[in-house]
Amino acid sequence: MGCKVKNSFVVLNDKGLHTRPATEIVRCVQDYRARVFFYCRGVRADAQSILELLLLCADQGAEIEVEAEGVDAEKAVAAVISLSKKSFNIHY
Repeated sequence: MGCKVKNSFVVLNDKGLHTRPATEIVRCVQDYRARVFFYCRGVRADAQSILELLLLCADQGAEIEVEAEGVDAEKAVAAVISLSKKSFNIHY
């Protein structure tokens, strides 16, 4: 099954976690075998689902916990954290 890895980040985007950042997250995690989930304010979202990510209603400043489980969980979480630091490749 692999290991379980957790980390967290704060949403930096001015407009929060909307469709474009959610799309970048899905693209980021699709190449990993680990299952990746986001948690925000008690709501859980599968990182491979744009709709579930949008349902987090994560605005700027929201803290997101990332949890991955699987053989490449550490790499998957590191990729998500790196993407979040780059504001999900969104430039306004």
